[in-house]
Amino acid sequence: DVSSDKKIKEPEQLEIFAESKKNEIKIETVPVVREQDEAIESNEVKKEEITEVAEEKEEVKKEKKVEKILLQKDFRLETAPELQFKSLHLYKNPVRFNNIPELPEEKIIFKNDNPGIRLGDEQIFSVKLKLTSSKIGKFLELKSREFKIKLSVTLGKDGSVYLEKDYLEYEIFSTLSLGRTKNVIEFFIGLFSGSILYINSDKVKGELNLHNRLQMLKFQIMRESYSNYNFVSEQISLEEDKKFYGSSLSYYENYLLWSYLNGNQIETWGNLELDSKIELQGCREIVLEREHSIAFKEGKKVLVEKVTIPEIQENLKTAQLMKKRMKIEMEIRDV
Repeated sequence: DVSSDKKIKEPEQLEIFAESKKNEIKIETVPVVREQDEAIESNEVKKEEITEVAEEKEEVKKEKKVEKILLQKDFRLETAPELQFKSLHLYKNPVRFNNIPELPEEKIIFKNDNPGIRLGDEQIFSVKLKLTSSKIGKFLELKSREFKIKLSVTLGKDGSVYLEKDYLEYEIFSTLSLGRTKNVIEFFIGLFSGSILYINSDKVKGELNLHNRLQMLKFQIMRESYSNYNFVSEQISLEEDKKFYGSSLSYYENYLLWSYLNGNQIETWGNLELDSKIELQGCREIVLEREHSIAFKEGKKVLVEKVTIPEIQENLKTAQLMKKRMKIEMEIRDV
């Protein structure tokens, strides 16, 4: 029925009229529903968007699990700066070193309270000289009110002394004044960097070369720490009154204070050992926190050393809870 077909009012519709046969008209109607197709496509896009949003939310949930904060009781950590101070025996002042076996009895061979002592071209004053003998050899000692040095030597018939073995002892006394600290540090740097130590007295003479790369590095680090301490003491009031060598700070605490005042974020490495009960599954980084109590004039304050290990290897997530030379990031904050 043509009239019934005309009642279909689609917005867009094509009517294809076929040829008339036997006075009959056949009408084939092919509707083109673009709006419906667009709606379906739109719904599919929305479904995709909803799926993407859901996946993003799932990712956010996962991200919340990537960081694990551990307190000091849960781990043992040594950072690269900390290990450097430790390897050089730079813990706190006063600085000492001694690899000489215990000497139960020493006999004095020679003493001189006013010898001629030079390091390179610099004359060293107020140093007393002593030569002793023991079961393991002879030792030459130089001693002032600021430091002491003891060396293993041989003694020639003409009174010449020569270095023997690697026995060495030295100490910088706690009575060292603020004004003389830098001079004494520079003396030891020169001594261990290879400057010749000239000894000239009425019975003992010698030209000694004490070059020692490790000891030289130790006093270079000590010089740097001295400079850092001076910066720190200008910024804040510590308990002690601007006296580096008499400070109660450890060398590492001095380094942390200097880093804190400079706002430094340090990228370095460290050795880590975790408590075996710690669960790390699902973590991408670990945050470790250590507290350091520092004595200021107005009372004690706490510095928090925040150490981030940004990339956790698979073997750390499982059984192996010790790792050497891991990449870490350090940040110091005040509490």
